[in-house]
Amino acid sequence: MGEINDSQEAAWRKSLDVFDESAKGPTTLSLFPENREIPADAVDAVQVRLSAMELRRPPAFGNCRLACGLWQQLGLAGFWEERLPPGCEDVP
Repeated sequence: MGEINDSQEAAWRKSLDVFDESAKGPTTLSLFPENREIPADAVDAVQVRLSAMELRRPPAFGNCRLACGLWQQLGLAGFWEERLPPGCEDVP
């Protein structure tokens, strides 16, 4: 929903898969913000109120992934390596 040209938009619309709870499987949809017209060539398109979007049931691995990413970016391995005595690699 940023600034893209027409060919990029067409490719983007073709590749968006969402989980259809009623069909219990994936389906392809085109999403458009509520303040934008749905193009006439759009198939299975919906308008979305972006200000009302919320994340439900996020994947559980996200927390661990975030923690590992922060650990690396902050350089905590080196930080603790300097401060812990030798042999304390497995600190709970």
